[in-house]
Amino acid sequence: MPISTQCIECYHYFGENKCRAFPKQIPYRIRSGEHDHKKSFDGDNGIRFKSLLEKFEEDRKKFNKAR
Repeated sequence: MPISTQCIECYHYFGENKCRAFPKQIPYRIRSGEHDHKKSFDGDNGIRFKSLLEKFEEDRKKFNKAR
């Protein structure tokens, strides 16, 4: 089965094909890369792909402001 790296690079990913948007199982179309989860997907409750790097940069900026 082909697999996209998008899920494992996502801040919301839990592992074992589960994430905050799909806690039971990430749909095949997203896992395979057929669907870019930066865009809406039925059942994702508005939770989209957010890269770990993007989240790290957001948190770093908040931390630096608080200092």
